Amino acid sequence: MIKSACQQISRSWWEHGRLTALSYISPYVVEEVSAGDPQAASERIRALGGIPILPITPEIPDLAEFLLLGGGLPAKARLDALHIACAAYHRMDILLTWNCTHIANPVQLPILRGLCAAKGHKLRATE
Repeated sequence: MIKSACQQISRSWWEHGRLTALSYISPYVVEEVSAGDPQAASERIRALGGIPILPITPEIPDLAEFLLLGGGLPAKARLDALHIACAAYHRMDILLTWNCTHIANPVQLPILRGLCAAKGHKLRATE
């Protein structure tokens, strides 16, 4: 039920709130929304239409690996590490996520910020 409520809030923001913010996505978002039920994936991909996609640079996978090896994230959270690294590398004003397990987590976030800072990047995400 909570997941459904989060999805509804996200849909509302995509339809209304996003219009007032300059938004970007990473190729990793496209990869993630393409997974699962083909019909649902198609709807998710369609919802992303027109949003600029940030480029991947060689530094992004390197930063993601550093986040994993530095203890910021477990090995199974590779895609989350790539999301974080892409946002930090491209100096996004905020990383918007419902992922409270690995990204918007009050315990993990200070660790992730410190690891990003050690590589010269600033992670801007809310707890």
